[in-house]
Amino acid sequence: MHNWRVKDWLFLSSPYPFACILTCYFSIIYFGRNLMKTREPYSLRKVLFVYNTLQIILSTYIFKEILITAYQSGYSLTCQSIERSADPLPYRMAEAFWWFTTSKVFDLLDTVFFVLRKKENQLTFLHVYHHSSMLPNWYLGTLYLPGGQAFFSAMLNSLVHIIMYCYYLLSALGPEWQPYLWWKKYLTQLQLTQFLVVIGHILVGVYNDCDPPHWLTTWTLSYMCTMVALFLNYYYQTYRMPSLKTKFITSYPTENIDNVVEESENSPEAEEDWFNCQLRKNKRNKSNFPTNASPSKASVCCPRRGEGDKKTG
Repeated sequence: MHNWRVKDWLFLSSPYPFACILTCYFSIIYFGRNLMKTREPYSLRKVLFVYNTLQIILSTYIFKEILITAYQSGYSLTCQSIERSADPLPYRMAEAFWWFTTSKVFDLLDTVFFVLRKKENQLTFLHVYHHSSMLPNWYLGTLYLPGGQAFFSAMLNSLVHIIMYCYYLLSALGPEWQPYLWWKKYLTQLQLTQFLVVIGHILVGVYNDCDPPHWLTTWTLSYMCTMVALFLNYYYQTYRMPSLKTKFITSYPTENIDNVVEESENSPEAEEDWFNCQLRKNKRNKSNFPTNASPSKASVCCPRRGEGDKKTG
C-alpha cells in the first residue's frame, strides 16, 4: 500500500508523468543524435557551469534534510520503518524524498547535454540505463517508502552526487582544469562502493525483518546487482584494460611486435604503445630511430601506420 502522505503529490499521483518524461528522454536521444550528425557540437560551457552548480546545491540540500531528519527522528541503520502519524519530522523526510525523486528528472539533462555536445563516447548503455531506470525506481520508493529504511540509500546517493557534480563542474571549465581531474578513477570507485554498501544495508534490514514491502526489497536488490555488474565492467574497460594492454606489449617478444601493434590500434594508448614498441625494436636492431619523434608523426617511423593516419586525419 502506498504512503498516505505523498500519494497526491506532483509526479506521485500517477505513473503517467514519469512515463511521458521517459518517452521524451528516449526521443531526444534518438532524434537528437540524428539531428546533430550534420551540425557542429555546442560548447555549452556557461550552461554546464550553471547546471552543475545548481545540481551541487540541490544535492547538498537533500543530503542535509535527510541527515538532519534521520538524526532528530532517531533513525537506525539496522531497521527503521516510517510511522503513519502526523509527526512533522517524518513529513519533512517525505518532502526530502520528493525533492530527491524530482532531482532524477533534472539528472536526465546530463544526457541531453551529451547529445548537444556530440559526446558519443559518453552515451553508453550504462549511462542511459542508469539515468532512465532511476525514475521508475524512485517513483516506487518514494510512493511506498518515503523515509524509513530507504533513507540511507537516498542520503548516500545525494552525497555521491555532490562529489560527482563537483567533478563535472571542474571538467566543464575547460582543458586547463584537466590536471585537477586526476581523481576520476576514485569517483568511479566511490560509486561502486555506494552500491555495495546499499546492498549490505538492505540485507541487514531483511535479516532484522524490517517493514518495507518484500517485493520492493527484492526489486531494489536486483537493480543494485545490475548496477554493480555494469559499473564493474565500466571500471575494467576504462582503467584495467588499458593498463593490461600496455603491460602485455611491454613484455611481448620484439619479433612479433607488428602483430601487437595491430591488436592494440583501437585502444586509447595505441599511438603511445606503437611508438614505444618501435623504439625498442629499432634500438635492438641498432638503427637510427628519431628519439625526439612524437607518436602523431607515425609516417616517419612506420609507412603502414602513417598511411592510416593520413586517411583518418
